[in-house]
Amino acid sequence: MFSPGHPRCPGLSMVTMKRLIFCSAILILATGGVHAHPRVHARPHLGANMPAPPTRPHPRSVAPASDTLLIELNRRQFAHGDTVSFACHVPGFLRDSIVGTLHVIIEDLRKNRRWKYRYPIIKGEAAGDLVIKGAIPDGEYAVNFVVQKSFFHLDGKIKDYKPKLNPLSYLVMAKDKEGYMDKAEPGPDGSFRLKSMYFDDTAYIVFSPAKKYQAEYLWIDVRTPLDSAFTAYAAGTRFIRVGAPGADAGGIAADPGSDDLAKRYHFNANRSASGPGVLPDVVVKGRQKKLVDKFNEEYSCGLFKSREFMLFDGLESDLIAHSLNVYEFLKWQVPGFTAKPNNNGGYNLRWRNAGVTIFLDEFPLTHPEDIYINTADIAMIKVYAPPSFISGKNGVIAIYTKRGAYDLNPHQKNRFKVAGYTNAEASWE
Repeated sequence: MFSPGHPRCPGLSMVTMKRLIFCSAILILATGGVHAHPRVHARPHLGANMPAPPTRPHPRSVAPASDTLLIELNRRQFAHGDTVSFACHVPGFLRDSIVGTLHVIIEDLRKNRRWKYRYPIIKGEAAGDLVIKGAIPDGEYAVNFVVQKSFFHLDGKIKDYKPKLNPLSYLVMAKDKEGYMDKAEPGPDGSFRLKSMYFDDTAYIVFSPAKKYQAEYLWIDVRTPLDSAFTAYAAGTRFIRVGAPGADAGGIAADPGSDDLAKRYHFNANRSASGPGVLPDVVVKGRQKKLVDKFNEEYSCGLFKSREFMLFDGLESDLIAHSLNVYEFLKWQVPGFTAKPNNNGGYNLRWRNAGVTIFLDEFPLTHPEDIYINTADIAMIKVYAPPSFISGKNGVIAIYTKRGAYDLNPHQKNRFKVAGYTNAEASWE
């Protein structure tokens, strides 16, 4: 337990402990304990904007789930805007130098609703903060802590594998970080494993064969151990209440730590439940929208939702698909944009006197001059003239690939968006 006087953490606050965990993560990655390319940064340390240390938890909140997992929760009663702070200690991981994953799964005890988060376990420790947003209903919740004896990595297999596809190049793009390129060597059956990666939120991974072969030859299936079924190394549950103390909770005991509640609740990790923010479908009657407009509404996020852009349709028009590559298409369509071939087989990109920033599915490309995007896979292109509010003085070209119901004729599968770890400070909404 992380209480004052414990031999492992004498007198450390929860915030101090979190800082130590994340500094340890960076040190382990830097010394090769878990591979990370030097240009992809590990979880940032918590700096000057760190909130005040959370209230020390009630002694009952720190009771160990078992000898293999010790849980600390800052308290049990919360209001909207409060922060749920937790820290977990896995003695066996520290003893055996294991890096693993902590899954935090919150369930509404009255409704079929579930929220999932996950955090790296480094040197036997994992911790995080979840800010409760206003959309979370008042009521009782079970906070489940599940330990997995695996760190993030990605396994893949090439369908109809041919030796000419070896080596396999891949580009990793993580949000708010520089991406990197590397290579994997598939085995005789086309299976491969990428080096271990460490990133927050999500990453976009694009595979490509040797330059003389086209990406349409690639059909890859991938999986990560974090999104697959697994046997828990250890697990524990804590109960919390959101809302005013003593408010009606639908017949559930007023004390979120009551024995009666614990006896009635059973956590099933494989139970299906809706995710955060899932709402019933809404049907709006009116003028029939073009497919590209519907796609734009579904897949454009944040700053990319701005109306100040040129839009090129790759769903109902075949002009993009019939082009040699995306830059050859754009240089004839966008005034002031130039794409001049260079000696390395790529392009030098300019927009009048400004630079150009390229985004693929809203992830910035580290090496945009390299052409590996199959034009037949492009759903739409959005062009923002310089200076752009997205990329300062540069112009912006945002390329979106077909997916979901809009990918009606998939001949290849070589691009994947994968979930990494939850930010140390995240929202529960």
